Formats: sequence, C-alpha cells, structure tokens
Amino acid sequence: MVTNSKFWDRNKKQIQSDFLCRPYVISLLGNVKKKKILDAGCGEGYISRILSEKKAIVVGIDISKKLIKIAKQKEDSLKLGASFYYSDIRNMKIIKNESQDIVISVLVFNHLSKKTDWLKALSEIKRVLKKKGVFILSLPHPFEMFYRPKTNWVRYLNGKIGNYWKEERIKKELYKSSKETFIVNNYSKRFSTLINLLIESGFMVDKILEPMPTKKDLSTYPRLWGEEKKFPFYLIIRCLKK
Repeated sequence: MVTNSKFWDRNKKQIQSDFLCRPYVISLLGNVKKKKILDAGCGEGYISRILSEKKAIVVGIDISKKLIKIAKQKEDSLKLGASFYYSDIRNMKIIKNESQDIVISVLVFNHLSKKTDWLKALSEIKRVLKKKGVFILSLPHPFEMFYRPKTNWVRYLNGKIGNYWKEERIKKELYKSSKETFIVNNYSKRFSTLINLLIESGFMVDKILEPMPTKKDLSTYPRLWGEEKKFPFYLIIRCLKK
C-alpha cells in the first residue's frame, strides 16, 4: 500500500486523480448531508475533508499510520467532524455491521494483487453497508493499465504496451504539480474481472463513469497533460448492496 505521506499531503488539486477521479466519485453521491460515509483507504483525508464540508458524517480508515496521523492533525485544526482510524480494508473490525449509508474506495483496490484480498475487502464493505447502501469503487482504467498513454502526470516504468489478458504488476511514477514524484505498484485487472468480482460479492452495478478532462482541467498545470482526451485513465463504478 502507498505510505509516502509527503507526496499525498495536499489541500487542493495537485495530482492527476484530483482532476479525473475524485470529483467524479463525489458527483455520484448526490446530497450527502447527514449521510454516514466510510472512506475506505482515505490516505491523509483529502476526499474525507471535502465530504465533511458537505455535512456528511465521515469515517476514514487507512493502512498507513503516517497518513492517518496527518488526517487527524488536519481534522484537529479544521474541526470538520471527520474521524480517522488505522485499519485494513480487508478487516475493518472498527466499523459496525450495517452502519454506513455509503462506502467509497478511491484508488485503493488497485494495490491488491490477489483475488482473495479483493473478496475479503468487498465482503467487509458489504458487511458495514446498510441495506441498499451505495458503494463507489474507483480504479485506474483497465485500458490505461494496458495502453500506457502518454502524459506528464504519469511515467510507466515497465514498458509502453502490456498484455490486456495478463493481469500483472504495473509500476508507475506519479507526478505532483510541485514536481514531487512517487513510485507506486498497481495490479491490473480486466474489465470483466472487476465486474464479476463485484457481482460475486453481492453488489449490483448501478452506473459507470470514464472521466475525460474538461477545458478547465486542461488549463490547470497545462504542461502535465497529454493523451487524457484520447484514452481513459480512471474507471468509477457505483454499486448498490443487494
């Protein structure tokens, strides 16, 4: 799992996914006022703070103690009402059964290589969701993992073109607007694998987004954009608990 606290610590859009992923996750939630939301894999709390400002009741968990420490420090300063805990999404004992209206997991599952880990995490998410609760999963797009499009936000360290049929480790160097970088390992999954794992885990797929940058996005840090208007970089799936 990602643990580089300095790279992820930010208060505004500074990485590609802040433009092409997180705003679209939020767009699928609608009115979150007084909704109980679990941010599963919250990092330093970037999206948790946005949701708290929208009056949601947010709990964030993450496997990185350093990132949870930053999230708590920022909450102590801002007093938005969010709570943060150290926990693994595959074993969330700290979260009660059927206690959450919504669970979001933003760019976390792509760090899980094994099917068994996916199923454990999805089982835990289903457990903590209320009946007919909403789960939003966001991931690097399976086609992006294969095509490796050109962009200055991301550098692929194990080649340009992969094998879509082979689910494999993809090593990336991510770039921040401040020119800081961080190397991360992702594990590719075919589109069919993703959907079938959700169905197998008892979720009904409700909506799918493949975000494309807006003109405003492209005018912000223009030196960093590349083929984002030609190829999808992120896949966002809204599911309902059956």
